[in-house]
Amino acid sequence: VTGVQTCALPIYKPIRLAPFGEGRIVIADINNHAIRIVDREGRVTTISGGPDRKGIQDGPGAEAKFDSPHGVAVSPEGVIAVAGASSHLVRLMTPVNQPGEPQRYEVSTAAGVPGANGMMDGPAAEAMFNSPHAVAWDCEGGILLVDIGNASVRRIADGVVTTAVKPGEGGMAMPIDMSLTNQGDILLADAGNNSILRRPAGGEVHTVAMSG
Repeated sequence: VTGVQTCALPIYKPIRLAPFGEGRIVIADINNHAIRIVDREGRVTTISGGPDRKGIQDGPGAEAKFDSPHGVAVSPEGVIAVAGASSHLVRLMTPVNQPGEPQRYEVSTAAGVPGANGMMDGPAAEAMFNSPHAVAWDCEGGILLVDIGNASVRRIADGVVTTAVKPGEGGMAMPIDMSLTNQGDILLADAGNNSILRRPAGGEVHTVAMSG
């Protein structure tokens, strides 16, 4: 992305981003409590949330509220998953516009109990997280997330939350970000050990790079 921001509302502590179609990215703008699009000319568009809409509220994107969103990921169908570190939720922004219409989204909660933190698997509406940060869509349409407060990686699929990588597995101490390979391996940035970890699909967590 090149150029400078041309919108009236400055970007205020962007933390993570994801590709969003041709020549655009979507960002989690923490201190503006907003999800925003930036194009290659530097134009910034807020698609949901805003500094006057801090909170937890589902519904139409123009009315929905976010509280310090931290992670974003876009599915092949254009659904944006949002990790809320302060709300302890994973939210979904689903496109609802028809072809040729302006882009509009419906915001819903994928998993978590609003404002409550903990470590609990099970039905999505009852499961609990502790400060989810990064999110990613896997090849089966599930959502993986770095649950930083629980030092784990969790997965949301078919309305159920499970733990994909348990606390301490492979020496993992404080996972803070992740990426998925085309083969389905999970790559983890472990800030607690200053290391990069890999969890192969169906395999065990191991270290692939470490300081010192």
